[in-house]
Amino acid sequence: MAWRWVEYEAQVAPATAQPATNTTGAAPRASAAGRPSDRIASTSLGSLRTVGRYPVGSGPHAVPGASVPGASVPGADALDGQGRSRSRSGYRAAVARTTSERAGGSPASADEPALRSYDAVFLDAGGVLVSPHPGQITECFAAAGFVIDPALLLEAHYRGVLAIDDAKAEPEVFDDYHVAYAGHLGLDQDRSADGAAVLRGLWGSSGLWAEPLPGAAEGLDAIAATGVAIVVVSNADGTVADLLTSTGLLQVGPGPGIEVRGIIDSGAVGVAKPDPRIFALALEVAGTTADRAIHVGDAYQYDVRGARAAGIRPVLVDPLGLRLDVDCDRVASLVEVAELLG
Repeated sequence: MAWRWVEYEAQVAPATAQPATNTTGAAPRASAAGRPSDRIASTSLGSLRTVGRYPVGSGPHAVPGASVPGASVPGADALDGQGRSRSRSGYRAAVARTTSERAGGSPASADEPALRSYDAVFLDAGGVLVSPHPGQITECFAAAGFVIDPALLLEAHYRGVLAIDDAKAEPEVFDDYHVAYAGHLGLDQDRSADGAAVLRGLWGSSGLWAEPLPGAAEGLDAIAATGVAIVVVSNADGTVADLLTSTGLLQVGPGPGIEVRGIIDSGAVGVAKPDPRIFALALEVAGTTADRAIHVGDAYQYDVRGARAAGIRPVLVDPLGLRLDVDCDRVASLVEVAELLG
């Protein structure tokens, strides 16, 4: 098929404008240049005005002229006969194969119905699909005179996210995260400030979040096998689509990884979780309504609060069993998300 690219831009009304930051603290990257703008379409979602950049297909399932900010959306040739994204070939394993091994899952709160069939699954990127690259972290700490145990890095991330939630931190404010992360690495109070400074410098570099999480590929396979639309919704710096594609886990359109419907990057669209408007954009990409979607993330403060504000059911990734206190569904892995959809 022929692909035609449409440039995007994002504008937020002054009354609600927030600087579009990301998990690294870096400024958002400008929209891609050099591609011809052969069609511009815009949509208004409250005070958010966006113009989309996306490939336009042809045929009965072609994407209409609605904007898809900060994302790419496949046209008819990337969909099957029922309008569903095709998954990586060769995977058709039973979705419920790990039921007896579930760790950390919990039922929904009493005032929420049991999970049923859904049309779309939205996924956070950091802590759900990828984590900071351990080699980059250990090298930077070593350069600063610290010797750390790489085996502690993954748990350090989830300890940091817990600190964000406990502090009810504003979007993209990572001071509490960095202190908790450094503390879990064994840095005492006197050295934790220096360790947090190392992390702040790391978080300012692009390409850090490039390590696929254990079970991420299998979980994506399992979710895609259910036939739901998959959309990534990430607080990032405008580069998350390229980063995720480089891991081989997924991409928009055909490729070596799982084919997803779109990738919504806060750095590209100018609005970040927990603002429900970013989820409105994801619903537009998925072509469904809030009651027919779930969002999977690792931060209660951003993911759960944001999804609920948009009317979307939240699922919290909690592989270490740290969040027994939360009032939403918890899973230890993406494979368990597929089980919930079954």
